[in-house]
Amino acid sequence: GFLALPVNKCGNQYIISSYRETADFTSQSLTPYASVIGLSDSTTVTFHIGGNKSTTVRISSGEKYNTYDSMVVTLNKGDYWLIASEGNQSDIGGSFVDANKPVAVVSGTHCSYVPVSISACDYLIEQELPTNFWGEKYYVSNIADRKKSSIIRIFAMEPNTNILRNDSMEIGYITKKFGIENEGWIETRASTDTNRPAMISATKPINVMQYNQGLSDDNVPSDPFQMTVLPS
Repeated sequence: GFLALPVNKCGNQYIISSYRETADFTSQSLTPYASVIGLSDSTTVTFHIGGNKSTTVRISSGEKYNTYDSMVVTLNKGDYWLIASEGNQSDIGGSFVDANKPVAVVSGTHCSYVPVSISACDYLIEQELPTNFWGEKYYVSNIADRKKSSIIRIFAMEPNTNILRNDSMEIGYITKKFGIENEGWIETRASTDTNRPAMISATKPINVMQYNQGLSDDNVPSDPFQMTVLPS
């Protein structure tokens, strides 16, 4: 299941939060993806590729694109543009969607380990919040019965954004509006040692996505999902 936004709450700009590739992309692929859905005719969409240094995006013609490259299409109402990365532990998290009219954006992964070395994998999906709904303070809840806290990813709307945990500890500094890990976004635990709630705040608007980790992280029966955290 995932958060479903009505059309009148969709926006023009998004940053993708799908989790990274689990497979080695030789015997199988379990790719991260993003889907942009047109809500009006003649909508121009630019997709600026983020992720990590392993990320490659291939389109149907066979042409390849790498991180910080851009792709452009025109969508009509009801059209969708499906984008997936390929490559060992590749990622498209941190990619930037910019449209001249409102669009809907859904992202996820076919089957992902969270974190990447922790089994078992599961299907992830979530509808993205447009950047105009982002805020500067978020409360990340604990997931019932887990012994360790969730993985979170934090995305910034503006360069040079400081990220704090519980108003006291700086946990990251995002230098770019979008892009690769540790430049356009960061990944961390919501809390450092136990399964406690956390307050995440920033000097500029951010987006926080919560990822439940795989069973073998703490041997609690539960598998990955991703969940939008709403700003305070």
